[in-house]
Amino acid sequence: MIEWMQKHKKYLVITIWVSGIAFVLAGFLGWGSYNFSNLISTKIAKVGNVYITLKDLQTKMVTTAMILGQRFNQEQIKSMGLEKKVMNDLIIEALLLNYAIDLGLSASDEEIAKNIINNPSFNKNGQFDKNLYLKLVNTIGLNTEEYENNLKKIITINKLQNAIRLKPRNIDIELLASKNFMQDELEVKVLSQNDNNISINEKELLDFYNKHKNDYKSKKSFDINTYLVSLDKNQVDENEIKKFYDENKIRYKDSNGKILDLNKTKDKVIFDYKIKNAKAEALRKYLKLKKGKIQFNNKLNIDDKNSTFFALNNEAKEKQILKPIEIQNGFLIIQIDKINQPEILSFKDAKNSVIKDYKDSIAMKELKKLAKNELKNFKDAKNIGFVSRDTNTSLIPELTNDEFNSFLDQVFDKEYLDGYIPIGNKMIVYKVINQKLNDKEKMKQNYPYLKEASFEIINAVLNQDLISQLQKIYKIEFYKGKGIE
Repeated sequence: MIEWMQKHKKYLVITIWVSGIAFVLAGFLGWGSYNFSNLISTKIAKVGNVYITLKDLQTKMVTTAMILGQRFNQEQIKSMGLEKKVMNDLIIEALLLNYAIDLGLSASDEEIAKNIINNPSFNKNGQFDKNLYLKLVNTIGLNTEEYENNLKKIITINKLQNAIRLKPRNIDIELLASKNFMQDELEVKVLSQNDNNISINEKELLDFYNKHKNDYKSKKSFDINTYLVSLDKNQVDENEIKKFYDENKIRYKDSNGKILDLNKTKDKVIFDYKIKNAKAEALRKYLKLKKGKIQFNNKLNIDDKNSTFFALNNEAKEKQILKPIEIQNGFLIIQIDKINQPEILSFKDAKNSVIKDYKDSIAMKELKKLAKNELKNFKDAKNIGFVSRDTNTSLIPELTNDEFNSFLDQVFDKEYLDGYIPIGNKMIVYKVINQKLNDKEKMKQNYPYLKEASFEIINAVLNQDLISQLQKIYKIEFYKGKGIE
């Protein structure tokens, strides 16, 4: 478990740190420029004495998208609630900024200049490059004054957070170690139910369907028109291949980073050359299709079993012609003819699935009854010895490693020393017969992580408490018509 936590620690602790714009600026060059100049004075909220403008929201949306590493269309933004999350971040920043200012904290011009000069995003060949600075700042739709004002806020808030951070005590680290490395000696018994012995009552089956009909829907699918541009199967000109290789040889390296000779990577070079030509041809066909000069030559219906489905699912609009998508042996140009949204299946069409779920439901009810009886008279159980959250290999033959890990997670999350836990179509009845609260060797091995995790947890709680108190001190107002829906 400790290894899992080390890999996923950013998800385990809720920390409230300010998302600075500066550290993600370098990535914006590939994103195109943003112009929010007309939004500067549009105030959408006021927190204490700090205003939040529509431009603040838009800029934060762009930086958040960059941090997440992807673009989002309006439908995705709405479904993810991204705008609300970003607005919430802005409110938290404003609360902290109010408090920092009230405490007399601020950022000097010298501190702002030092931050900019030392920012690697603005360095070229190890030196600050003013032109690069201007270009990157402009890329996210800000001028230097606006960027430096934002940076002033960030530095001020960081001063506040640095001032209030607490170091973990030894007892805090030991408590976290106990939680992660505590060992239980378990006795277990695996119960299962053969659903083939469950008789089906048609009326109950129909009632079950009506109660859960929203779980039985058709798959989302697309009716599409397609135009395929295949790779050229003809013999390629050797001079063209040599020229292409010379222009792109930096792409062809061995595992040690050394550029490969043409003869050693010729098949790959030929394939890449054909891909380049096919892409250029596909773009020409795409433009002709958009202008109606040529027609699509095939029709398909695809759902989530088709890899192309995922390329369509995020961006698709009916009658839209999408730019060429690279497939195994060429490029596919697609027009969305119709989007078929999921619909509730009729009882007849869903019946096979309904029968399976109905049997599983009845079987689970029976298993719960059996498990309760087993706990009253716990006999013939298997002792699997001492286990902890980071026991990775299943000690119960009927469970896979993943199922066993899920079982252990639930055991250690429960307060009771006995109980039963459903895993798939099985019920695991267990009893804790002995415990070891600390593993000093594991604590010693993982001390740096435990110290860091304790620091994050303590300060996350501190930050959450601080934000709760600041909400009572500083009034939060949304201006009419400007709130986030």
